[in-house]
Amino acid sequence: MRFLIITICLIAVGATVATIVVGSRSFEGIVAEHPYENGLAWDQVHREKTRLGWSVSVLGLPYKTGKNEMEFSVLDKNGRPLSGAVVNVALSRPATSALDRVYPARCGQDGHYRVSVDLPQFGYWDVRIEVKQQNEHCSFSEKIYAEQRV
Repeated sequence: MRFLIITICLIAVGATVATIVVGSRSFEGIVAEHPYENGLAWDQVHREKTRLGWSVSVLGLPYKTGKNEMEFSVLDKNGRPLSGAVVNVALSRPATSALDRVYPARCGQDGHYRVSVDLPQFGYWDVRIEVKQQNEHCSFSEKIYAEQRV
């Protein structure tokens, strides 16, 4: 009985040490550089979205790891395509900044914007779409999931 208790304690201590080692090696440190300022900026972005009335919809293609063509619509407050805007797409992983990328989007003839993106890992990706038209600017956030390419 004593041997069983000692074995269980050693396994528990070993698992705890392994968790601490793996966690300290994979954590990049700061989750948000300036959380208070980010919160204030989020409020400003929300007010701009409301004032401008713009909306963005990522069109539902299933994404796979590797190269993908992302398509999305940008609409004005009347629901018409917002043409002539400069649009950039920023991709990032929730847990790391190592794979952060920014891609310029191009406007198609149908008013939809397209961009070729690379998703090197499967799982969830944060998508930030920055739209600029004349002196107006607005940012939109979406989440996509990249399936493992077979």
